[in-house]
Amino acid sequence: MIYTLTSAWVDPKQIVQWYDIVYDQDYLNYKNLYHDRNHGTEFEVDTPYQFFIKHIGSNFGIDSSDNDLLLIDLEYLYDPKSNTSLLDEIEKNINKLSGSVFKKVIVLSKDFYPAEPFSSDKVEILSPNHYTDYSNYIEKKFNYYLINAAFNKIHNTSFELFDNFKYISKNKKSTLLMGSFKPHRTILYNLLKKENMLDDMYFSYMSYNIDNLNELSYQSHFLDNNNFDKDKVLKLISQEEYRDLKKQLPICLDGNFNEENFNLLAPLPYITNSYVHIVECNKEGDNILYTDEKVFRPFLTFSIPLFLGQKGLHQLLKNYGFDVFDDFFDIGRDSDGDDIERMKSSFENIRKIHEMSYGDLQFFYIQNHQRLLHNYNRLRELGKIQVREFINILNDYK
Repeated sequence: MIYTLTSAWVDPKQIVQWYDIVYDQDYLNYKNLYHDRNHGTEFEVDTPYQFFIKHIGSNFGIDSSDNDLLLIDLEYLYDPKSNTSLLDEIEKNINKLSGSVFKKVIVLSKDFYPAEPFSSDKVEILSPNHYTDYSNYIEKKFNYYLINAAFNKIHNTSFELFDNFKYISKNKKSTLLMGSFKPHRTILYNLLKKENMLDDMYFSYMSYNIDNLNELSYQSHFLDNNNFDKDKVLKLISQEEYRDLKKQLPICLDGNFNEENFNLLAPLPYITNSYVHIVECNKEGDNILYTDEKVFRPFLTFSIPLFLGQKGLHQLLKNYGFDVFDDFFDIGRDSDGDDIERMKSSFENIRKIHEMSYGDLQFFYIQNHQRLLHNYNRLRELGKIQVREFINILNDYK
């Protein structure tokens, strides 16, 4: 028997959820304990965590045996605002289901939690995170974002655009879409602005996570960040540049995150009308590689991929089987732990692209059609592998 406790999180029409995979296997014996379809909407009364704590005494009607599986979204087991250890909180709340005995509990996370690897004989956490040793379980992970890129509703459209119009010229050299307001992104925006590269780029910086940018000081945005060398930051962006830059935000090219009609689909009209897709990745910890939807977007959209990412990201993607064009871009600092130096090196790759003429970029793009097609096919293949591996887990409890 398989029990599920699920949370919608975002618009289910746009994406593939893990519970869709469960429900599609009509031969499975499963029981959905609760599905929070309003999570994240204005109608929400309780967060999933509050709901779980409120109803835990009832055991949710579970009548399990030691041969059963529980699949549960992380949101039910952990409150990010709490000061407790995530792993301790998960273990404590699972143990609170005292009347329930499971052979296995699989916790599914869409976010960068947990910050450290965790598994036991009974509990396993599947998340988009990769830790220090990420080479031996890539294909068997369940990466929510990889699967949604592989099975994205626009993948056929993306392929048709590439297949039928791959020889036409494009209007921009690159695309860069940035969301939340973070120090490394602010530095990058300032560098692009000073180098006059924005005119040849589809660019957005939505800063949707900050309600009032004017209240966020230079000190708190940059200098309180332990990952940055203060002297290096001062050389890249001054306090005056920071004040001027904040006045220009938000820059919303691919939709406003806070508006009702915002969606997570890759904005193909922009991305497919440029040659290079620049990905500025989230950094969530020194020993974590967090691979969200941005990381896989260039492979979905037949773009030349250029990453400004976390330490080790290029090697991770090569281990996945993707072509990161390391014969063209200098990724020699991929293993460098200095975030600023790694960014400066990656910025030289952006400069290289923008110093090329449109004609040269088009020729380079056409020359590398097979490499772009390889990345698209590898993304689709990995999605199928991860779904198949997930179903294999379910089959043990059917």
